[in-house]
Amino acid sequence: MKGYKKEVSNSTKTKIVIITRAKLSDGYNYYLTLLGKHSSGKMFVNETYKQKNSILSEREALATAKKLV
Repeated sequence: MKGYKKEVSNSTKTKIVIITRAKLSDGYNYYLTLLGKHSSGKMFVNETYKQKNSILSEREALATAKKLV
C-alpha cells in the first residue's frame, strides 16, 4: 500500500504545502510541511510554519494548507 501524500500550492508555485498522514491506533494524523522557492528556483522547507496541534481529518488538513499558501 502506498503512503498518502497530497500537495497544495499557490498559482505561481512559490509556496507548496505537502500533506502526509500517519496511521494511529484510533485513526489517522495529518502532517503539513510548508515549502518555499528561492529566486534561484530551488525549494526549501519554510521554517516559519510549525504544526503545533494534531490534525485528525483530511478536510481540516486541506483547509489549513490552503490558508498557508
